[in-house]
Amino acid sequence: MSKHKKPYDITVHRLREIEQIIKHRYGVLPDTDDVDIFLNQVACCQLQMRRKKLGQLPEFDDLVDRLSLWCERWAPETSIFQRRDAAHDALRRLRIDTADDCAAQLRLSYAERTRLGITTIGAFDVNKRERAKRRKHRKRIRDRDRQARKRAERGALPRPEYLARSLARTQPWKRCGIHRRTWERRRRRRQHDRADRHWPRAGRAAAPRLRPPSAAAKERGGRTKEPAQTPRNDASPSPGIESVLVGDAPASIAIDVRTNEEGSQ
Repeated sequence: MSKHKKPYDITVHRLREIEQIIKHRYGVLPDTDDVDIFLNQVACCQLQMRRKKLGQLPEFDDLVDRLSLWCERWAPETSIFQRRDAAHDALRRLRIDTADDCAAQLRLSYAERTRLGITTIGAFDVNKRERAKRRKHRKRIRDRDRQARKRAERGALPRPEYLARSLARTQPWKRCGIHRRTWERRRRRRQHDRADRHWPRAGRAAAPRLRPPSAAAKERGGRTKEPAQTPRNDASPSPGIESVLVGDAPASIAIDVRTNEEGSQ
């Protein structure tokens, strides 16, 4: 808190709101029966203010002087006897009234309280519990409006427009003459096709081409195909026989193989 800023004092706030009520109703207090009611409330506020400043109860004459200074601005038609009576009453009670008691004395209605923005004084026609309920209701409305503005800034649709465009209202499956479940399944399949993704598991079961290949199929696909052999003449020795003749195998085995081949032909 800044050193130049004074701490909050509910008594000063109460006094300023009483002045606001007087200004709204009369401008300045006229010489009527309501003057004594307002003077008693102001005297109690002045007593608490002087008590906090001095650290002790003020003297009777000091309180009357403070009240006279206030009356020069807000109640110039009051007499010194009225001010002294208000000071005596304040010194006898030594406290300020509660919010509801002060409202009952000043006859402050809830509509006037709301119009003037009064907070330290209640209302004679609405009790404290009901005021708390109404205050929570107003807060919910403010929070709802603030969240709606934030959603609108992000580009979200208003609730009525969103409901008007919802599937429950439009029901496009009825125009196609199908059930909603069928329409949603077809829409999901189109979305997967556009996104180049696999279908859901039920779609893959219905379309075997989309099933993942098995391990055996992967092995078969990984093998390289051998090139087809071209037919050869009988006179030319086959590569197998040449390799056998040149290799370590005995010659008799090569002759037997050749003989068997000729015999079979």
